[in-house]
Amino acid sequence: MDGTIRHLSSGDEVWFDVTATHSTCHSKLLKELRLNGLRKAAGKIGNRMKSAAVLDAHTKKLDKYALLEAIVERQLISGLRSRAPRILPVAISTHGEFCTGAVELQDWLADKFERRLENEGSRDDGQKETKLIAEFGNTLRTSLLVGLAKGHAQMLRAAGLPHKAKACCPRAFHYNSQADNVCASSSDGEQILSDDDADVLTVSSSVSGTP
Repeated sequence: MDGTIRHLSSGDEVWFDVTATHSTCHSKLLKELRLNGLRKAAGKIGNRMKSAAVLDAHTKKLDKYALLEAIVERQLISGLRSRAPRILPVAISTHGEFCTGAVELQDWLADKFERRLENEGSRDDGQKETKLIAEFGNTLRTSLLVGLAKGHAQMLRAAGLPHKAKACCPRAFHYNSQADNVCASSSDGEQILSDDDADVLTVSSSVSGTP
């Protein structure tokens, strides 16, 4: 698990695990070609189908954390937890595709941001909530894609180098939005992300190792 996000005022919590995949690499091309055939046969519905690489990455993460999800559910029934966290795999392809878990995570964050805007009331700058929420989503998706592109470039640059040399490569992901004062980075340790006194998001990152 890469990290957790907790909304302190509501107690809602998300556990997320991020992975990236290159859907047109040699080992995945055959599956992608088969899926393209299904997409064409499905017509308009096929345009919304995810690539085989993204589906596989998402499914593997779901299988990986199935036992953990069952344990959490058991703790909830036993009264050890007041509410169960959502466990979301976040799989992104190098061609900009987001898995279902990534979309759910964005929707969850957007919902918390909307609550904050409602608590703040009318704004002095006159900006509408719908516009701010849309900008938040665009900024989040863009930051994830930029981080993915940087990470992919670093992997290509470090390919074939000794392990110690790879460890010197900086981590790529950083997200910062002035609209909601949320900042998350894939560095070791924990960061507290404060919206304001009304709504607070806590992000805990457990990412370690080399990119």
